[in-house]
Amino acid sequence: MVAIVNKAPRQLGVKAMLEAYVAHQREVVTHRTQYDLEKAEDRAHVLEGLVKALNLLDAVIDTIKASKNRQDAQNNLVAKFEFSERQADAILTLQLYRLTNLEINSLQKEHAETMKKINQLRGILNNPKKLMGVIKDELGEIRGKFGIDRRSVIQGEVEELKVNLEVTVPAEEVLVTLSRHGYVKRTSMLSFTRSGGDLGSTGLKEGDQLRWSLQLNTLDSLLLFTQKGMYYQLPVHQISEFKWKENGTAIVNLIALPKDDRIMAVIPVKAGEWKTLADQGEQGPALVFVTKRGQVKRTLMAEYATNRSAAIAAVKVADGDEVRSAFRSDSPQEILLVTEQGLSIRIQEADVSLQGRVAGGVRGIQLREGDAVTDGLHVSGDEGEILVISDYGFAKRSLLLDYPPQGRGGKGIQTFEIKEGKRVRPNGTRLVAAYYVKDDIGIVTVTAGGAYGEFRSDSTPLEDRRGTGRTVGAIERTDPLVETFLKPLPPQTH
Repeated sequence: MVAIVNKAPRQLGVKAMLEAYVAHQREVVTHRTQYDLEKAEDRAHVLEGLVKALNLLDAVIDTIKASKNRQDAQNNLVAKFEFSERQADAILTLQLYRLTNLEINSLQKEHAETMKKINQLRGILNNPKKLMGVIKDELGEIRGKFGIDRRSVIQGEVEELKVNLEVTVPAEEVLVTLSRHGYVKRTSMLSFTRSGGDLGSTGLKEGDQLRWSLQLNTLDSLLLFTQKGMYYQLPVHQISEFKWKENGTAIVNLIALPKDDRIMAVIPVKAGEWKTLADQGEQGPALVFVTKRGQVKRTLMAEYATNRSAAIAAVKVADGDEVRSAFRSDSPQEILLVTEQGLSIRIQEADVSLQGRVAGGVRGIQLREGDAVTDGLHVSGDEGEILVISDYGFAKRSLLLDYPPQGRGGKGIQTFEIKEGKRVRPNGTRLVAAYYVKDDIGIVTVTAGGAYGEFRSDSTPLEDRRGTGRTVGAIERTDPLVETFLKPLPPQTH
């Protein structure tokens, strides 16, 4: 539990909690005993004065009778008999019936008992063992008065209690969207349909853009991977529900995503799939990661099963490196790495051996100085094209057939020729994205100034690997492209 200890909040376990309570009780009993001791010493002092006065009763009475008033009587008693002011005041308030022999004996007896109590209280304050004994005795009294028998049984082995998610969460088909600026929402298919069934009509803040759109079930989960190599598991039913026209909630309200990190891949996991993945062993699907420095890592997806909501390491990322691509691979195929300087390498996925979850991977491509990987693509066979886009908005497609497989860790081959110089029209300084295209897709572009654009893959020219591409938008050199992503597809209708 969280408790205030020494004027500061602390999270305490059982032992620390008991230690803090005992320390508090030690302080309470000490202050209480000091208070009782001061009262007892005051009472003993008064009793000593009364007993002394009764032994000098006639002289005390004569002194009082000869005094002018009460204050004069008090002063005379202090001066003549060396009583303290406290004792003299008690003598003057003494009732006459207390002058009997019986009352005199009673005062003497009370004085003896008070002195005994004073010795006991001083013993408690001077001896820590006696102080702890008082605390133990009082706790024993509380236990005897309020204690009840233990309601739970301590066992060496406890049967695991599993609550089926279907019992607590109603299964429902929903649409989950995540914007580029990190706003997420869960929307019922009914709300989406009633709003026109158009992805472009969703609620977004000004300057934001829809990044991911996934048709899921409330029993499913999402794996959210970040550039710094961390991941979060987010159950769909924990995502706040909003109407289609509403903005949603910031993702940081659901996961503890740092300001200097960002989500770069979202992979859904169907309800109950973790059990299947665990049963498949090394024959099961894997997650593949590609980093900016050309590292490639492949890990069984089953290793990412978790019940935690906090950030968990997905891949070891070195200083100055970051994850550029992460995808699910249900069976080993091929991986195509594309660099910013227009080089690429096609390697066999099976050449990247399976590693543990927090491993850093192996070298996929040998980079030139100043170069970096811009993307990692999952490809297979000879069907389809490789589409690349430069920061000046030049794009082109080339046949996957023109990219022969190579050994892992090679220097690669050219996939885009960057043109620079006074006599030629510059087509960019680096590649910002690459896509494996089999069908016509929509691609959204983002400039450094936050301006959005859009084009279709079929509108780009089909050239050889060394092609220079053609512009797909009015991109100014002073405001180059820094990011692109696939335009989200509408959900399937049943």
